[in-house]
Amino acid sequence: MNTEAAARDLEIFLLSPNIPKDGPCGKPHLMYMIEQISTNKDFSAGKKNRWLGFIQGALVALNVCTLEEMKETNKNHI
Repeated sequence: MNTEAAARDLEIFLLSPNIPKDGPCGKPHLMYMIEQISTNKDFSAGKKNRWLGFIQGALVALNVCTLEEMKETNKNHI
């Protein structure tokens, strides 16, 4: 799976007003995680996938999107 591309696809969801302004599920932190997945060459594939899962889980928990939408995002990058 192209984890970097899947992470970049999540940026559109960060426009939602449901995302807090701070904290571990806050917009700045989620944006930081997406950037790191996309640019950090020291991250293993496993770490990138765990971080992607965290971001997707946070977005679903915040009612920004559905689990099915996240599954579709992943399928688009297999």
